[in-house]
Formats: sequence, structure tokens, C-alpha cells
Amino acid sequence: HTLPRELAYYNIILFGLPEDITSLGIPQSESVRYVCYLDVYKSFSYVEQCDYVVAADSSVKTMSSMLRIPTFVWMADNHDPFRDSVFIDPYVKDGVIKTFKYKDAFKEVEEGIKQTKEFLSEQTH
Repeated sequence: HTLPRELAYYNIILFGLPEDITSLGIPQSESVRYVCYLDVYKSFSYVEQCDYVVAADSSVKTMSSMLRIPTFVWMADNHDPFRDSVFIDPYVKDGVIKTFKYKDAFKEVEEGIKQTKEFLSEQTH
């Protein structure tokens, strides 16, 4: 696999478990690096190197938003008052986080990709 053409202009860090990252089939290169340390603190140290972050509703998203790095989050559209009030809403209000909320990620993947591209375009212009 290769990266989509639209991503060829970015330096990308892929965060995740080793088996998850390698299963993507995207090779490391000068512009693509894997960060998949089992020591989560070591992985977190790389978040601050990012200009912006696209993430699942995860600890990477939490770290990037706390560092005030513009972050786009793919997240399930479910009722979770604690998550929303602590980890999402304050950062959305401050303009740090934008979200793509889905009911079924597989059925809505095209819309998620569209919104991700819009987010990246906003960050680079």
C-alpha cells in the first residue's frame, strides 16, 4: 500500500500498537514514521512534534488537545457525558478539536475522509 496522493505533502507519524500499524501496509519512509512503543509515555513524547493531529477518540487525541495542537477526532456518536464534558467539549469550544461523529464508521468512511481532508486543508492554508 501507499499513502493517498493527498497525503504525500505531509510528514506523518502513525501512532498505535505495532501489529495495528504494520497491518496498514504503509511502509516507513522519510515522510512516514511509526511510533508504536509499548511504553505509552515514550509514544506521547512524539505528540508534541506534531503541527496537527488526526486521531481516534484516544489518548493521543487527549495529549494533543492538552498541548493545544489542532486535532481532528473520529469518534463514535454515542452518549458519554464524562468523555464529552472533560475530553471533548472544552477543546471544541476553544477551537482546538474538531470532531467527526459517526454511527457506523465503515458506512460513513467516505464522509470521514472528506471532513479529514477539509480539516487538513484548513490547517495548511
